[in-house]
Amino acid sequence: MSPEFHYAFDNIPLPVLILDAKGHCEFVNRARLDFTGRRMQDELEWGWLEDVHPEDRATYVNSCRIACRTAAPVRMEYRLRYRDGSYRSVLESGRVLDEEGDPEPRILGVCTDVTDVRNFMEALTNSERRFRSLYECMSEVVALHRLIRDERGVPVDYRILDVNPAFERIIGFPRSRAIGSTASDLYGTGDAPYISVYAQVAETGQSFAFDTYYPPLRKHFRISVFSPEHDTFATVTSDITPWKEAEVRLAENYARLRGLFDSIVTAFSCIVEKRDPYTGGHQRRSAALAEAIAALLRVDDDTKESIRIAALLHDIGNVEIPSQILNKPGPLSEAEFEIVKTHPTAGFEILSGIEFPWPLAEIVLQHHERLDGSGYPTGLSGDSIRREAKILAVADVAEAMASHRPYRPAHDLDTVMRYFRETARDAFDPAVVSALGELRDNGLLARILA
Repeated sequence: MSPEFHYAFDNIPLPVLILDAKGHCEFVNRARLDFTGRRMQDELEWGWLEDVHPEDRATYVNSCRIACRTAAPVRMEYRLRYRDGSYRSVLESGRVLDEEGDPEPRILGVCTDVTDVRNFMEALTNSERRFRSLYECMSEVVALHRLIRDERGVPVDYRILDVNPAFERIIGFPRSRAIGSTASDLYGTGDAPYISVYAQVAETGQSFAFDTYYPPLRKHFRISVFSPEHDTFATVTSDITPWKEAEVRLAENYARLRGLFDSIVTAFSCIVEKRDPYTGGHQRRSAALAEAIAALLRVDDDTKESIRIAALLHDIGNVEIPSQILNKPGPLSEAEFEIVKTHPTAGFEILSGIEFPWPLAEIVLQHHERLDGSGYPTGLSGDSIRREAKILAVADVAEAMASHRPYRPAHDLDTVMRYFRETARDAFDPAVVSALGELRDNGLLARILA
């Protein structure tokens, strides 16, 4: 080889070599030496084939022989040992040198390290394989679509580009029929289903999810939509019909249980009122008033319900009070009143044995406690009293004062409000009393207590 060629080959950044027909190395450049980590003399003595992966040697030698025999261009990929002992994939491209005077043709080859490319392609193939496996095995319907626009550019339909096997099972159409069809033709509804939603996602790229009932299939679906590129969108659709039907059944069962619960509470309330005919309707009216006050105070619905139920049961402890005391037409003696004062504790003991979703037993126990500590049975004060009990306390007293008793006439509403605002202003929650005043002013208090 002339010095000019030697210099040119040494300055090529890729490994260059000249091989005979048997694959033996006659020349390598500096890049090849950098690849193997050996000196030129060692490289020539070592032998090129020794660095080719054992599994690739036979194929490599055969390719060299064919190239020398046919003078065809050389292009082959094989694994070559790197200087750290590992094998890297190289792509060798070259041509046959058949110069005059040479006893046999030789091959000039240039090698490119394609290990990273090969690893990337393998990773990509594996990723595609995993994605395809996931795509094929998903229980949800996965579908890819492209928008169809009219001459004005308005989206009017969409074409189904691909669907997974779940489409056939859930939607009911064969994949072969679905792929390539327009939505309007496939579903036979005239308009493409949900075209406005899908078009917005495909145009903006903003993902969207929604629940819907599709009458032609009589199914409920949860559909997630996203757009991989403009005018193309993909959907992931779950059949949520069983869950929706279960929700309906659950709601129906809850309504029945709620009706049964309300009936039981009403029955308990009636039992108490039957024992004390002079206070008939007191718990029902107290419940209505307490609920109205709670609404003005913007109490959440669950707490408001607990107040209503507690009010309907707040005197349930009266079942343990002797009937001659409950039915006494005149004022109670001090000893009799002390017995009556046990009814919150009795009510607590009755209700605490029942698992309610609210703290009804505690509310009932505290409904005669007062903000200033003057109440009973334990003399709680301030924030030690539950908010529900503070509301019930005002409703209970207001209803009692506005109702007729054998030993006194009913008080008018002005007297009731004066009692809360002046006589007992320290005993009750000011916010609750203020709400009672608002009900007095708008006329609702008179209607509740009528």
